[in-house]
Amino acid sequence: MRYNNYHKHTHYSNLRTIDVITKPIDYIKRAKELGHNTYFTTEHGWGGNVLEAYTLCKENNLKMIFGVEAYYVDNRLEKDRSNNHIILIALNRDGFKDINRIISEANLSGYYYKPRIDKELILSLNPKNVIVTTACIAGRLFKTKDYEEKFVIPLLNHFKDHFYLEVQSHKQQSEYNKQILELKFKYNLSLIHANDSHYIHSRDAKYRDMFLKAKGIIYEDEGGFILDYPNYDEIVERYEKQGVLNKEQIQESLNNTLIFDKCEDLKFDKEIKIPKVHKDKDSNKLLKTIISNEWKKERNNICRDKWNEYEKAIKEEVDIVQKTNMEDYFILDYEIVKKAVDEYKAVLTRTGRGSAPSFYINKLLGFTNIDRVSAPITLYPTRFMSTTRILQTRSLPDIDLNWANIEPVIKSSKDILGEDGVYFMIAYKPLQNSSAFRLWCKSKGFNINEYNEIAKNLDDYIEDEKWGKIIEESKIFRGVIESVAPSPCSFLLLDKPISEEIGLIKVGNQICCCLDGYNCDQYKYLKNDYLTVSVWSIISKVYEMIREPIDTIQQLENKVDYKVWNLYKLGLTATLNQADSNYATPLIKKYSPKSIAEISAWVASIRPGFASLMSNFLERKPYTTGVKELDNLLQDSYHYMMYQESIMKYLVWLGIAEDETYGIIKKIAKKKFKEKELEALKEKLLKGWIKNVGKKEGFENTWQVVNDASKYSFNASHSLSVGIDSLYGAYLKANYPLEYYTVVLNMYEGDTEETSKIVDELNYFNITILSPKFRYSKSEYMCDKEQNLYIKACLQSNIYLNKLQMSYLN
Repeated sequence: MRYNNYHKHTHYSNLRTIDVITKPIDYIKRAKELGHNTYFTTEHGWGGNVLEAYTLCKENNLKMIFGVEAYYVDNRLEKDRSNNHIILIALNRDGFKDINRIISEANLSGYYYKPRIDKELILSLNPKNVIVTTACIAGRLFKTKDYEEKFVIPLLNHFKDHFYLEVQSHKQQSEYNKQILELKFKYNLSLIHANDSHYIHSRDAKYRDMFLKAKGIIYEDEGGFILDYPNYDEIVERYEKQGVLNKEQIQESLNNTLIFDKCEDLKFDKEIKIPKVHKDKDSNKLLKTIISNEWKKERNNICRDKWNEYEKAIKEEVDIVQKTNMEDYFILDYEIVKKAVDEYKAVLTRTGRGSAPSFYINKLLGFTNIDRVSAPITLYPTRFMSTTRILQTRSLPDIDLNWANIEPVIKSSKDILGEDGVYFMIAYKPLQNSSAFRLWCKSKGFNINEYNEIAKNLDDYIEDEKWGKIIEESKIFRGVIESVAPSPCSFLLLDKPISEEIGLIKVGNQICCCLDGYNCDQYKYLKNDYLTVSVWSIISKVYEMIREPIDTIQQLENKVDYKVWNLYKLGLTATLNQADSNYATPLIKKYSPKSIAEISAWVASIRPGFASLMSNFLERKPYTTGVKELDNLLQDSYHYMMYQESIMKYLVWLGIAEDETYGIIKKIAKKKFKEKELEALKEKLLKGWIKNVGKKEGFENTWQVVNDASKYSFNASHSLSVGIDSLYGAYLKANYPLEYYTVVLNMYEGDTEETSKIVDELNYFNITILSPKFRYSKSEYMCDKEQNLYIKACLQSNIYLNKLQMSYLN
C-alpha cells in the first residue's frame, strides 16, 4: 500500500530550528524503495531548497511537491512566541506562489524569533490552490480555550475540504489523537496521517540525538517519538498499538494523504531569465543606440588615427552580444550603474574585477575605465564573452561591479526593477570534514584537547588505528547544512515578484531570497555581484578631501612619477591594494615595479601557482621559453605564460579560433580532455607551429609550457585591475600624504596591527603626532589647512594614539 510522506524534514530545516542531519537524497532513495512517487519540500519555517529538490526529483522520476511547516500565531504584529506549527501544501503553481508570498511576508512583517504567519495571511490564500493540515502536537489546536473560534472555524470555513486534522502514530500522542477525534466528529473534519519524519529508519535516531547533544539541544516533548519514514504496514501497526483510532480511521488518515496525488507537477525551466527593462523597445536597437552615443563622446579622448581600430573592436563585441541575445543584460547593468552614479553619487571602481574589462563596450557603458584596446597588456574580449561559449554552455556574461559602498547601487537596482525585484542571495553553510569530525567527537564526549590537533590534519590520521575509525564514522555529519548566511556580494535580479517566484528568508538582519549561487547558475537566473572594496572607499574619500574628481586611468597614468613608484621600492605599502600584507610587501620591494604592465605582472607572479618561477621573475633575471618566436609573442608578459591571455595568444598564433581558446585552457587545467581529443589538439597546434616557425624543433617544449601554465596562469584583466587599484592608492599617498593618512587612520581605527603599520610610515612624510589642544579634540582624525605653513589635524584614536594631533611640517 502507498501513502504520501508530506510532513518531513531535512537538514534545510536547520536554518530555522537545529533539528536534522538527513538530506533530501536520503528521502528520495527511501521513497523509491517503498514505491512512492512523490517528494515534499516541507521544512521548518520555509519551503527548503526547491531547485535542488526539483533537480533530484527529475533525476529520480519523482514528483516534487512544494510544502512548508510554517510558524503560526493569531496576530503576527504582536510579540507572540507561541510559534504554533501548521502545514501548507501547494496544489499547483498558483499555490506555490501564494505560499511563498505569505511566508515572505512572515519574514518581512511577522518575524519575532521565527517568521510567523497569522490568520490574516493564511486566509489570504486561495483555498483552491492549497491544502492545510493542523500539523503535530506543536500546532495551534487546544492551546487556548478559544482555539475553535480563533483557529478551527475560520480555517474550516475558508478551506473547507482542503483543511485536515493531522494525526500521528507515536505512542506518546494518544491523548492528543483522542482530542483530534472529538474535533473530527464535532465539525465533520477529515483525518490525515503524518510521520513528521526527521530521519529514515528508527535506527538512525541515535545519529540525530548525537548531533543535537553536540549542539547542546534537548527536545523534551519528543521523548519516545519515532520520527522515521516507515512503510504503510508499520504505520498501521503503530496506530493499533496506540489504540486510539479504529481501522477505518487509520485507513482514512492514510488514504487522505493521496489527496496530494492531484498536485500539479511544478515546472522550473533552465531558460535564461534576464529582466527586460524597456519592454516596449527593441533591445538590439536600443543597445546599439546607447553604445553609439557613448562612443561619440568617448572618441574625443582618442587619437583620430585609432578610431577605425576602436570601431572594429566595438563592432566585433556588439556582434557577440547580438548573436547570444544578451542585449538586455547590458542594458540593465547600464541603467543600474548610470542611475547609481548620476543620482546617488555611487563610486564605482575605475577598474573592475574578473574578465569584464576585456570588453571595450563595458568601458563605453560605464562598467570600467580600462581601455582594452590600448591596454599595456593583451586583453582578449573572448576571455569575457564569446559566442561559442555562451551558446554552448547557455551561460550568462558575468560583470562583477566593485563599489566604495554598495548601498547606492542596491537602491538604484530596486528603483529600476522594483522593491521586490532585487534581493541578496543566500550561501548555505555545510559542515566540512574538520567541523564534522569535531562535532562527532564532541557528541562522543571526547575532551577537546584529545581531538583538536587531529581535526587540523585529518589526512595524517586516516590510517591511524584509533582515529582512522572515528574519522570514517564522522562522515555521517559531513555536508550537513547547519546554517545559512547572506551571500557576501551576490544579488538576484528579476522582473517578477521574487517574494512569490522564489520566496524570501530573513538571515540575521538581512532579507534574502531563497536562492543560492549554484542553483541560480543552473536555472539561469540573473545574479549580479555588488562588492564593497575598501581600497576604493579610501581612494574616493581622499579625492573628496582634496576636492578633485577621481582621475581616469589615463589621467592617473600621466600623473604617476618616480615618487609613486618609489613607495613600492621602499616598502611604504600600508593599505595599498595587493601590496599591504607581510607576505606581499617584501616581494614588491624586491621587484620594484616601474610601470602599469609591471605591477600587473607582479600581481600575477605572487599567486601560488607561479611559485616555482616567482623568484626568477622578482629578481628580473632573463627568462626564455627556449623558442625565440614564442618569446617575441610573449613580450608583454616578459616571456612568461603568467596570464591566461598569454596562452590564448599562443593558441591563436597557432591557428585556434580566439573564441575557442579559453575553453581549451580550462579543459587542459581541469584534465577534461580525453586522450584522443588532446592528441588531435596537439597535432593541430603542431601544424600551426610548422607553418609559423618552419620546423618541428621547439614545439614540444612550448607544448609542455602550455600544459604547465594552464594550471597557474592568471586572468590578465583582473591582474591589471587590482594593480591599477594599488596604483591609485600609491599616487594619493605620495602626493597627498596628509589627506591619505587621515582617511586610513580613521578607517582602521579599530585595527591595532594596521594602524601600527600606518603610523610607522608617517616619518617618511614628515608627519608628526602631537597632543591635541584643549577643546580641539574631535571624534575622528581631521585636516585643518587654514594656516599656510603649518597644517594641523585633530585626531582621536581608541587604540593607542588616544586623542592625538597630527601636523604636517614643511
